[in-house]
Amino acid sequence: MSLVNQEVIIDLGGVVYELRPTLKAMKKIQARFGGLAGAAEALKQLNSEHIAAIVSAGSNAAPRDIADIEEAVFSQGIASATEQVVPYITLLLNPGGEDEASSDEAKKK
Repeated sequence: MSLVNQEVIIDLGGVVYELRPTLKAMKKIQARFGGLAGAAEALKQLNSEHIAAIVSAGSNAAPRDIADIEEAVFSQGIASATEQVVPYITLLLNPGGEDEASSDEAKKK
């Protein structure tokens, strides 16, 4: 998993997905999980369907691809897949990129 130009790039079972922080993706995730906090809580359940839904929304995959994404999640391992998806939810919380700690350090300089 890597963060490049405000994208989270993950590898699930050898399949690479680029998760982009878009309003459309965020709205899909919010609708499914009742908000970003709900999505974060859902990830704690280590559920392959939840992970696949977030990857699908973030990568703008077609709805028919969800089964393939869930298979990739399974192939990668649920714990590893979850670990890779968490930074994407964090990015959606602050798509502008600068977190509070970075901002505080910049002010000190």
